Parts: sequence; structure tokens; C-alpha cells
Amino acid sequence: MKKTAALLIILFLLAGCGGANEAASVPKTKADTGAGARTKAPHTSSAKEKGDWVRVARVIDGDTFEFMNRGTKEKVRLIGVDTPESAKPGSEAEPFGIEAGNFTKKMIEGKLVRLEFDIQERDKHGRLLCYVYLEDGSMLNTRLLEEGLAAIMTVPPNVRMADNFLQIQRKAREQKKGIWR
Repeated sequence: MKKTAALLIILFLLAGCGGANEAASVPKTKADTGAGARTKAPHTSSAKEKGDWVRVARVIDGDTFEFMNRGTKEKVRLIGVDTPESAKPGSEAEPFGIEAGNFTKKMIEGKLVRLEFDIQERDKHGRLLCYVYLEDGSMLNTRLLEEGLAAIMTVPPNVRMADNFLQIQRKAREQKKGIWR
């Protein structure tokens, strides 16, 4: 698996995809999507994949991170999951908050991820609401649930994955992982 991933990365670099260090242009609204608004997947592009590939600049906590979009910081909030607080100013970290933040850092900080939207693209704080896919094709949202580092948080209209997330959470809870100990 590691050899395959390394080979794919080398092939990607040899293919001349020099834009991998720049973030994809994420539209402010769906109407802003135009030619060049999306960046192709680094090595796993297929007709079924939708979304923007971006390089994560900084992880804020287990369910929030930033990337640079044409010189501007964009915050992303994971859809459907809620990790314990670890970085809330003026308060102590909640149990497993630091672990969730460290897990997310390990998984995505400095790496390329694919952002996929549901119905609503932004929350009331202006953060992008996304399902976040890793280069190996797995979804960060589900990985946090599997490890017991997040609980489901369903906020309509972004409910496409709610049933799937509930099943994953039930399994983590049965296995007494993370917050379910």
C-alpha cells in the first residue's frame, strides 16, 4: 500500500502537476464556479469525484481547519461531526478534544484534501461546510467517527451522510472507542 501511494505521488510529480502547492479556488457561491474554479485530483481523478483539492495550511481543532485561497484564509468545518473542544479561547479542552485535534493534524495538516459540499456551502460563521476526503480516498469525517473522536451532528439541510455516520458512530460506541469509553 505504501509503495503504491509513493509511486502514485512520484507519477503525479513527474506528470508536471506543479499547481499542487496552490489551493484550488473555492467559490463563494455556486454561481461563482467557472472555468478554472476547480483543481483536478492529484492522482485519483475520476468522473465520479466532485470537489476541490486544497492543501491544508493549519488545523484549528478536530473538526475545523484552514487553507489559503488566492491569498485569503478559508476555514472549513466538517459536515456531520462534532469533536470535543480543544481550542476554545478562555476554556479548558474537553475530554478527547486534544486527541481529536492531534488526529486531524496527523491526517491532514500540510496535505492535499478534497472538499465536497452538500446542500449548504457555508455556515453562519462563513466557514465552508464540507465532507473532507484524503488522498487515499477515505473521508476524514468518518475516520473521526470510527476512532470515537467525534459524535454525529446533523444540521439540515446537510444530511446526505447522516444515516451512514450514525452506523459508524454506533459501531465505535459498541467498541467503547474514544469518547464512548
